[in-house]
Parts: sequence; structure tokens; C-alpha cells
Amino acid sequence: MLSSRHFRPVILAGAIFFAASAAAQGPAAAPRPDPKKAERSYRRATRLMSEGRLEDASTALEKSAALDPAEPGYLTAKEYVRQRRISEHVDRGDEYMSSGRPAQAAAEYRAALALDPENAYALQRFQDATGTRAPRPVVVLEPAGYASEPDLAPKPGLQNFDYRGDARRLFETIARAYGLTAVFDESFASRPVRFRLDNVDFATAFAAARRMTRAFYIPLSTTQFLIATDSVDNRRKLERLSLRTFYVPDAAGPQDLQEMANLLRTMFDIRFISLNNAASTLTVRAPGRVLDVAERILTGLSAGQPEVLLDLHIYQISETGAKQYGVSLPLQFTACGAEQQLATPRTLVSV
Repeated sequence: MLSSRHFRPVILAGAIFFAASAAAQGPAAAPRPDPKKAERSYRRATRLMSEGRLEDASTALEKSAALDPAEPGYLTAKEYVRQRRISEHVDRGDEYMSSGRPAQAAAEYRAALALDPENAYALQRFQDATGTRAPRPVVVLEPAGYASEPDLAPKPGLQNFDYRGDARRLFETIARAYGLTAVFDESFASRPVRFRLDNVDFATAFAAARRMTRAFYIPLSTTQFLIATDSVDNRRKLERLSLRTFYVPDAAGPQDLQEMANLLRTMFDIRFISLNNAASTLTVRAPGRVLDVAERILTGLSAGQPEVLLDLHIYQISETGAKQYGVSLPLQFTACGAEQQLATPRTLVSV
């Protein structure tokens, strides 16, 4: 029977052999560009997104970007999925906080911070859930190029459109005319349309197409946008949320801040509003277009306490003028005395 020490030289030699082979090969080579495989992986990622498997979708998009580095849309889609994952973690954390489960909420905020270490809202809510300073995230990622909501930068100029076909190609035609790229969500169902406009800029043509197809868009970069069916669920799921803090110096107390928060919730259906009574601030998380309108309303409400302006005119009328106008009526007048007439003797004349 052989002892185990007889096998040690063999194992050691095998380890040296594999180490030498790995050193000879060097770092793993990047995969060869293959646009077709990249497109198949992208379609798989789109299906995974529709099923809610965002982490698997992100992996598939990484593969697409590696197989076709010249296509910027894959990186853009990957960033879009990352933002959705962050939003879902934060939303679940807020739900846990509302139901009184801070431990589960802290775990969700920590996951959001792992994806976006600079997310101010997640940091703040983590502190609210734990009562401690937010720790450094375990995973350190490079700062994203689209950390804030991008604005589309279409090519200037006027274009003419005379199009008949399906809705998806309509958006692609408009995008191409102004130097942009259109990407479609799974919820957007194409249908036949007839579209004709002359001498219009991008904003006019794009708005008309969205109204015709009942769609809304999300800018993914300055040159790329996502088209989806316009519904409440899609907007909550797809729209990016920005964070903005409003300072309200004229608030007389916590009640004023609470009334302003209730106003924003009622008017814009904003679900994420945090009040800081000590600093007299409102921190709101909502789509950028909603925050812009909310800012104008809060600016108007913060212009000081309401005032009433009375415009008084005082007139003086002289006594002479009153008589001339017939305002001063006589207070006494003589009437025929019925009692005196009855007491006077009367002579009856008979014929």
C-alpha cells in the first residue's frame, strides 16, 4: 500500500506545470468582435428585462458590449438597467421603512449604494434606517456617465415628413432625421400610422408622434432615447428619478412644511418626500420634469406671507351740493287736517 507522501511530488509537479501554463498564456484575451452574437445577447437581455431579471440582463448586456465595442447602444442599455436596479432597491427600501421594517430597508439601501456609491438619497435613507453614518460601499464602481438625467441634443433644423407605415419605424425615421437613435421597450406595440408634417423642428415632430401613438420617452443619452407605451405602471417602472432639496426659509414651522409636502403629493403624485424641520428643507425624489414644475410652485409659495391690497377712494360732498342733487329731502310738510274740517259747522241749504 502506497503512503500519501508518495503522491506529494506528483501533485507539486502538476501544480508547477499548471502555473507555468497560466503564466505563459498571460491575461485572458478579449473575445473577438462578433456583431451577430452581440445582437442575440442584446435580444436576450431585452427579454430578461421584461421578465424583471435585471441582474441577468446586465450580464447579457456586458457580453454584447464586449462582442461589439463599436456599438454604444449596448453600454447605454447597460446603464439604463443599472439605474432600474438602483430604483427598485430604493423603492423596496422605502416600502420596508413605511411598514416599520428598518433592517430589511437598510439591506435594500446598501444594495443600491453598491450599484451607485454617490446616490445621495440612498445614503440619507440608509442613515434613517440604521441611525448611523452610512458605511463605505463594499463594491466600488466607476462613476457613471449618466448619473444625472441626460437631455437630448437633436440636430437643429426643420424637416418634412410624409410617412406611412408602422409606429416603430416612424420614431426611427424621426430620430434619424435629427441625428438621434430610438430604442423601444417591450411594452410598445407597433401599429400602422400615417404621419405628415412640413417644416417642423424635432420637438414638434416628436411631440406629434408621441400623441399619435400614445407613447412617452426616456432620454438614455444625448443622442439616444427609449420609447414605451404611456401608462402609469410604465412611468413608475421606467422613468428616471432625480433628487432635489428645496430650502423653504418662510416656513413658520413643521406644519407649513407638512402642508407643502401634502400639496406636492396631491398635485404630482410624488411618493418620496423627506422633511427636515430643523433645516427647513424638503427633499423630493421624482422625474426631472416634475421637479421643475414643483420648484416653480414652491418658489411662488415661498414669496412671503399672503397680503391683501385695499384700494380706497374717499369722497366729500358739500351741503350745497347735496341740496342741488336732491339728496337732502324735507323732513316736515303740511297736510290737510281731517279732524279740523269735521269740527267746522256746515250750513245745509234746502230747496
